[in-house]
Amino acid sequence: MLLEIIYFILIFISILGWGLWSLILFKFKSESIALTLISGLIFLAVVLSLSAFFVPLGLKLEVIMILISLIPYYSKWREVVHKLKALKLKFNFFIILGILFMIGSLYPFILDHFGYYIPTIDWLNELGIIKGMANIDWSIGQVSFFHILQAGLDDTIDPFCRLNIFVSFIYLLYAYERDSYKLLVFLPISFMFLQSPSPDLMIFLFSLITANELLYNKLSIQDYPFFLVLSTFLFIVKPITFWLPAWVFINYLMQKNRKYSYKYFLIPIFLISLYLVKNIYVSSLPFFPVTILKVSSFWMPDSRILDYSNQIAALLTYHTKFTLEEIQSFTLYQKLYYWFVLKHFSSVIHILIVLVIIAYVLYIFKVRKKSEIALGILIITKIILIFNFSGQYRFMLDGVFILLFVLITSINFNRKVALGLVYASALIFMVTFSFSVIQNLNPSFKIIGFRKENLWKPGKFILNKYERKKIGNLDINVSTDYSLNFDTPAPAFTLHKLNYYLNLGIFPQQIDSTDISRGIYSKPLSETEKIELLSILDNYKNGSK
Repeated sequence: MLLEIIYFILIFISILGWGLWSLILFKFKSESIALTLISGLIFLAVVLSLSAFFVPLGLKLEVIMILISLIPYYSKWREVVHKLKALKLKFNFFIILGILFMIGSLYPFILDHFGYYIPTIDWLNELGIIKGMANIDWSIGQVSFFHILQAGLDDTIDPFCRLNIFVSFIYLLYAYERDSYKLLVFLPISFMFLQSPSPDLMIFLFSLITANELLYNKLSIQDYPFFLVLSTFLFIVKPITFWLPAWVFINYLMQKNRKYSYKYFLIPIFLISLYLVKNIYVSSLPFFPVTILKVSSFWMPDSRILDYSNQIAALLTYHTKFTLEEIQSFTLYQKLYYWFVLKHFSSVIHILIVLVIIAYVLYIFKVRKKSEIALGILIITKIILIFNFSGQYRFMLDGVFILLFVLITSINFNRKVALGLVYASALIFMVTFSFSVIQNLNPSFKIIGFRKENLWKPGKFILNKYERKKIGNLDINVSTDYSLNFDTPAPAFTLHKLNYYLNLGIFPQQIDSTDISRGIYSKPLSETEKIELLSILDNYKNGSK
């Protein structure tokens, strides 16, 4: 925890520096330190994304990025000091920040941390963004802009990958800057994500900030360009938030004194273009992982892998309780019925989602505000579309939290109640996660409670057990003692993934046998390669390595 506080200060200095760059270069005007930090995260993420096409996001690049972030302080130092002094933060702010550090120092426990987040960051550190990299592992093909940002910090000022602590700090700071204490009700959401580089938390918290600004802070027309950029950035971080930039744009059109300027849309258009280029480059799918639209290329993953992705999305809707054939035969009534009555804790969340939607519909019939009506229509439409693709509640929560925020804001309660909810939630979280209650409910969580070593450094699992093999012209690293690749160097493979490719009769190969950075494509396994792959699998199966 003490180490994380030191790294946190360094992250603050660097990200604020990038925020100052954004103010200088793009003429954003903001007296808010929190919004300046958000603009810094966005600017750095874009610079790192462009860099990743050409070089790995390793130590040398990170040092350069840090040095660049310090340059604006030369001319903006007095302004920064003035803004920091003007904050006048209260004692309970620092108590909550201490809670964030304490909970953030726990060991990671979300399954995706080991199977998706860390492998993606490791790949970016070692190789950057490579043509056809989705052929190595379908999950790697997602390569979120949040993970690009995390990969650009983890070799220097964030070695424990706790960027989400900083994201939560920005949210907390914003709530105090704006005296919007009802936002604190949603801060406990972050407790589930502080230990891992999950892109979900940024989506949840920054969407709430956007909603608070648009609904309750009476933005001037000059403020809309920034929130068009922020909402578009959240969209490219996780495309399930497509409703957010659409809502910001609708709010902009509702302004009586709006000014039509193409300059307002240059950065959002650039961000979307970068997102499309990145997706096409890594997977040939403009809106990865949606497979409806494809760009034909020789590095496009095998069509069976694309079909498998769609099948998994459908199966996970019902937690694999039904076969794909059964799901495809469901009527609409059956789809909804089984979605609600699953013998799984997620069915409770499904019911709560519907209750929030019903409550919001009743609310907008009473209030009849155009912006809130547009918000409801967009989010409900999004949930319907997502349900047809995959009914996993985690794809719906970003919109549901906003609806719940509007409902809560319509209720009068004071700051003490909001603070009490934060403290109570923190206590419940720490007690619960010190035991195995959650793990018993959901085995995908790997629960290790608070340990004394967490007082000085965040928990981090180290296994480092893998062996180097070769199939065709591709050198691979195979995890030997664990079913996931959380600390196996790229290109990393599990035994399950090797067996999967063997059954498909294909395997990823380098486009240039001497240089993996030139790209990856899939090709049919030759008889020799099948024998080599079978030999690797048999050796592990028989216990000899």
